[in-house]
Amino acid sequence: MTDQAKIEDLRFDPGPDPGIDDLLSKAVVAPFAVNDRAMADVLIERGYRLGLTQPWGPSGLRLVIWRRVGHAWHQGSLIVTQADHPDDGHEWIHASIAFPEMMPTYEDLTALHRAVFGRRRWAYQVFPPENEHVNIHSYALHLWGRADGANVLPNFGSEGSI
Repeated sequence: MTDQAKIEDLRFDPGPDPGIDDLLSKAVVAPFAVNDRAMADVLIERGYRLGLTQPWGPSGLRLVIWRRVGHAWHQGSLIVTQADHPDDGHEWIHASIAFPEMMPTYEDLTALHRAVFGRRRWAYQVFPPENEHVNIHSYALHLWGRADGANVLPNFGSEGSI
């Protein structure tokens, strides 16, 4: 690392990661299909710094994250909730990642998928018709998936590649 990079590092450093168990100990208040410890491990492995975690809704959590872009750290949040869906009777997980002044990247979205849904569960990014679109945060991306991980879409690659 160059001397200039070291100086840039000092401008904002979120500090050392607090103990994961301390962050996650009181976050989830109801049964939850997401392994919060594994989620934290994936995020740390992908280079994120973790901050304050708090309960979110009846069954969920909000986690403050930092991501390094160049020499600067950008604070964001990751929210994960779980609830029954009245239309199909299944538990669904909703996960979002957001930053205040920049859109999450594809790498952020894949990290969110891996952290929340793991290697074996399906998740979906949804694009509703324009008249049903809701946007409460300009720099947030969302994933939805069934808590049991089931694939609820047809196999579009059944006749070969898409």
